Amino acid sequence: ISAKRSELEAKIAENKQETMGVVDKKLALDQQIELTQEEIDNKTAQIQEYNSLISAKQSELDEALEHESELYDQYKLRIRSMEEKGSVSYWAILFKSRSFADLLDNINMISEIAVSDQLMMKKLEAIAEEISQARIELEDEKQTLVQTQQELEEKEQTLSDQRAESDELIQELLSDKAEMDASQAYYEQLEEELVAKIAQQENEYDRAVAAEKAAAGAGAARVGG
Repeated sequence: ISAKRSELEAKIAENKQETMGVVDKKLALDQQIELTQEEIDNKTAQIQEYNSLISAKQSELDEALEHESELYDQYKLRIRSMEEKGSVSYWAILFKSRSFADLLDNINMISEIAVSDQLMMKKLEAIAEEISQARIELEDEKQTLVQTQQELEEKEQTLSDQRAESDELIQELLSDKAEMDASQAYYEQLEEELVAKIAQQENEYDRAVAAEKAAAGAGAARVGG
């Protein structure tokens, strides 16, 4: 029984050490989960900010394209107006010039219209292209953040699974300890009962020996008498 108790005490000590190790591991996992969640929250905030920036760039792009379309429509209206006034084409305007000075004026007028519109169109096209490129870059950066966020969420899930496994192992270790504590208490009680029984038997034996000696002494006295 003493040997069994010693064996149980060793197992209980081993169980306690293992439980403390798992608890420490669980605490470390809790810290990692907390840090990972903070990273996820940070990435989520960044993604929301990028969504706002992308929306703003899209609004700028829509506005630039609208201006470009308006300018093109104005240019077409101007040409149509010139044609309605009898200027069938640029060549017709040039040929209708009454003098060299008039011709130069008409050429300058047509050139100014063409150059001004072309410059404005090119400017708007450049602005639209710049805005579109900026929006694409924002989309790319956002996708990188989304990918990172997904990886962090997968990491958090893995850590949570490990934490759940640690919780389950701790419960198993605590259950084992409860069983071993019960067994140890049983053996302690059994040992106490056996010790008491042995002591009782020793007392009975001592009394029997004493009684036997007393009886033998009394018999010898009668013989002597």
